[in-house]
This record gives sequence, C-alpha cells and structure tokens, in this order.
Amino acid sequence: MTRQQGKENIKSKKRFNFKSVLADIPPFVHFLVIFILLIILFLLFIFSGNGKSPLYKEAKRVSEEGKVLTLYHDVYGDHFVNDLAIDKKRTNFYYDNVSTAFMFSPNYVWESVRTCGDKYCGLDASSWHFPASNEKEYCLSSGCLRLQGNDLFFNDTPLNYPNELTNKEIKKVSLYPLTESWLLGFVFIDGDTERGLAYQFNGSSFNNLDAVNQFPFVSDPNFQGASIGFGGSDDNFLVMYGGYYFSAYQVIDGQKVDVSRFFGLRVSDGGFAPIALKKEEGGETIWYVCSLEVSKPRLIKLWQNSSASIKGSLSFSKNILEDKERADYAWCRLDKNNNLEVIVGRGNQYYQKRFIDNGFLQKDGVLVTNNVISKNRQINTATFSNLLACDNKACDNGVLNSSLTFSVSGDGENFFVGRLDKEIKFPDKSSGIYFSLQAKSEAVNRHYSPWIDGLTAISYSYWQ
Repeated sequence: MTRQQGKENIKSKKRFNFKSVLADIPPFVHFLVIFILLIILFLLFIFSGNGKSPLYKEAKRVSEEGKVLTLYHDVYGDHFVNDLAIDKKRTNFYYDNVSTAFMFSPNYVWESVRTCGDKYCGLDASSWHFPASNEKEYCLSSGCLRLQGNDLFFNDTPLNYPNELTNKEIKKVSLYPLTESWLLGFVFIDGDTERGLAYQFNGSSFNNLDAVNQFPFVSDPNFQGASIGFGGSDDNFLVMYGGYYFSAYQVIDGQKVDVSRFFGLRVSDGGFAPIALKKEEGGETIWYVCSLEVSKPRLIKLWQNSSASIKGSLSFSKNILEDKERADYAWCRLDKNNNLEVIVGRGNQYYQKRFIDNGFLQKDGVLVTNNVISKNRQINTATFSNLLACDNKACDNGVLNSSLTFSVSGDGENFFVGRLDKEIKFPDKSSGIYFSLQAKSEAVNRHYSPWIDGLTAISYSYWQ
C-alpha cells in the first residue's frame, strides 16, 4: 500500500465514524435540536435592535422617570350580572338584577282589588288559561280539541300524536288555542334525554313549528321536568320551553325569531310552566309571561318597542310577587280594560291584584361605569366589541347607529366618542378604562325603552 492510499483510508474511516454517530442519535432528538434553534432565531429577530417587528417597537419604552416599561395585554367583559362596575351616582338607568339589564325606569301601579274565597277568585279557570284540572277543551270554528291528561280528543274522537313522537315516552302535553288553530307542546324522553317539540294543529293535520330543529328544546340532564307554553295570536305568538335553561322563539307571520336571551337563568329561576299574555296599545305590543305552577310564581314583562319582535325583558317576579306579596303562586289574565289581573295565593288566602302598566318614565338615560379594570394602569389602547343591547330597530351593535351613544374615558372625567371593533388610542397618562352609554327618550311612546345587557369584550393594552 502506498502512503497516499493510507491517507485516503484514514479519511474514509473518519467519515464513516461521524455518520455512525449521527445514525445512533434518535430522530426525535434531531427534531428537538432543530426546533430549539428555530425558536432562538425567532427571538433574536423579534428582540434585536435590527428587527423591524412592531412587537419590538411597542413592547418596551422608557418613562419620564427613566423607568423601563413593558407593554402588557389583557381582556375584560361585563354581562351586568351585577351593577358593581357602575357609577351609581352618575347613572340614571334602572337596573333589573333578574334580567341583568339596564333600561328606563318602569312606570306602573300595583293595586289590590279584593280578597277572594277561592284560588281562582270565582273566575273560570279554563277560559282564562289558569291551571285547571287534568282536562282542557277549546272549541274553534273547525271543531273542539280536548286535552285529558296527556290524551288528545278532536270532536270527542281520540287523536293520535304526530308521527315524530311514535314510540316516544310522553311526559307532558300542553294546549293553547289561537283563533283558527291550536298550538300543542310535547315534552318527551328520547333515549336518556328530555326534549320538546311544538306543533300547530288546524283540525286535520299537525305542522311542526321547528321542523329543521333551528331552536332545539333540550333539557339539562340534571334538571328535567320542563313544560312547553304558548301565548299570542295567529300572526304573532310565543313558543316557550320552560326548562332550567329556558328557550323561546317568537313566530311572526310564520317567521321565527329567537328570544331566549330575554329569559336568562335568573329569569327562569329553575324553570317553570309558562303562559304568555299579549296586549296591544296603539302601535306597541307588550307581553306578560306568568307561571302555571304552584310554588313557582312568575311575572315577566316583554316589550317590542313598536317593532316586529321582542326587544326587552323586565322581571317583577322578585320585587312584587316574592318580596311584596310573598306569593305561593300567581295566576294571570288580562281584564276587559287590557290591564293585567293577577290572582295571588298565599297559604289559604287568595287576593285579586291589578297591574296597571304605564310603560317607562321617558327621561334621557345615561350609564357610566367606574374603572372597569382591577387597578390603575397606564392604558395604551383598547378595543370594545359585542355590545348586547336592543332598541326599536335591532338587537346588535347597530343600536349605536340609531339610538345609543357610546363614549370612553381614561380618567372617568374626560369622555370622548368611542367606536366598536376598532382600536382606540387613549390619551397619555390614562389610568383606567371607563365607558358611558347615553339614550334618548321617546315622548310619543311611553312603552319605549332600550335594553342594555352587557359589553362583553374589551381587549386592552397597558404600560407597566
């Protein structure tokens, strides 16, 4: 072997040994090393003085005192589950802690009519949709539909359930008459789940009101025992699923609108068997939702703000029925003057009451918050999103284009016009985040009120 051949042999062995070492390293170690190197390169790019990244430019700065400040980001939101964030001295909106919303102050009279000798005050229970015995019958032009227990009879002939309910365990059936047809609700067991379906019956066939399952009625597995309730007229009626999680939709000329947002957990308060009473005054439509169950008295007002669908809710269940009347139950009806009459039961005593609804006090409203962040910070920017509010036109951010004015402040004193879904630069030395909503009253409609349910997404940045 020549000297040159020996050198080449040695080089070949060295190359072979290096490859052997690499081959002995598990593949995941290769990946880990490469990943760590990429992370290091990324961080060097972001935080190096030569980087062009906006993150680097905004993440650090030096204060007037020479202190290096870091930019932090945080989020906040308020569903108004309480009014702790509200500056009560500067806010004149009424706060309903059951519907957890702000509105104009309600204007009403609650008066006693008489003491009664029976739980219906001598009134016909079936005629006024009071809870009665196990039998109810309503006769319309096409015939008479009777509900006896959970069995249906049309013109005294047994009526089969809709086909979708074949072989289902029916737990509860409810019946409500319109002018030309009947509304029927079925609560049933499907597998291990309690569900509900609502139908319209015209004397010959059933029409599933939600055939595409747009608004499914499903009970929480731990809170079964729901009831379906109705109310309204042929061209405008409510369908309500009175479970623990209350669901409801409004049917207006055949079109469905979800109104479940107006029946939150505190409003439903564990669920109840609902009944809705609709009254009209001029161009305004007002609803009263009551309970057909003993031990679950409810009185809930809904209003439409002279629009096609419901735009607000206000509960009188606690402040009138519970706190004032200490009611065990309360049955509702509209009297001949279109006022709400309520039969209140307390033990073995029965009272007829009248609720005279004068709408809302029409006074320009303002809501002002305290500092909504936990402690004073040097605010840089904020973005406000998802305003939950209704007026006479919409129930979305569009209310700021028609009826509500939105403003923000960094010190609680100097407010400026705010915008939703756009980053707002705060003045220097802003120490907090405050916002305000203002609403104009409507002198021509005493039943008008905005309904403000929360501002649920505030993302902000601050120096510290």
